[in-house]
Amino acid sequence: ARTAALVPDPSRAVEAVKAALTPDLADRVRVTVERPAAVGRVATVTVRLPYRLGAAILGGYQLDLRARAAMRVET
Repeated sequence: ARTAALVPDPSRAVEAVKAALTPDLADRVRVTVERPAAVGRVATVTVRLPYRLGAAILGGYQLDLRARAAMRVET
């Protein structure tokens, strides 16, 4: 969220998220960035990681683990 709050290009926030993860996780996550252009508005970064629970039992159950971070746009 810090990168999204400071840098107008959303791809930079996506890169920052993936750089903080292991290569295996970085390849699997989906990152969305919502960043309004107005200073003081909230920039939000959401990370979703597909995860299969109980894969050994009838293929398991697919779910998404999610995390969200937000900061106010500074520049």
